[in-house]
Amino acid sequence: MTLIDSSKVKVENYGSIAVQELLSLQESESMSVAIITLDGTNEKNRNNGSNMYYFIIEGEGAFIIEEKTFRVKKHNLITIPKGTAYYDTGKMTMLSFCSPRFDASQIEYLK
Repeated sequence: MTLIDSSKVKVENYGSIAVQELLSLQESESMSVAIITLDGTNEKNRNNGSNMYYFIIEGEGAFIIEEKTFRVKKHNLITIPKGTAYYDTGKMTMLSFCSPRFDASQIEYLK
């Protein structure tokens, strides 16, 4: 059993996104959980190792998945199968789930 206090988890900034990794490699092999804060546009990418799930906690924006736009707002959940090209844009705070767990070496950045 694990209790994670998000106020004690370090925030990593990557330009238009900030990531607070709540459940990581040390705690789980099958999934990872993070709080993602987006303010702008994230790079187009493809996660070749994990299915992605984003629950919008606050704000609104859009996910452009395989060139189709999905408008999202608070309380929406969007799912992105592994190997699918996408990017997101807007001003949102999201709870992100990856299954299996997130592995940065599996991310392919696209133009």
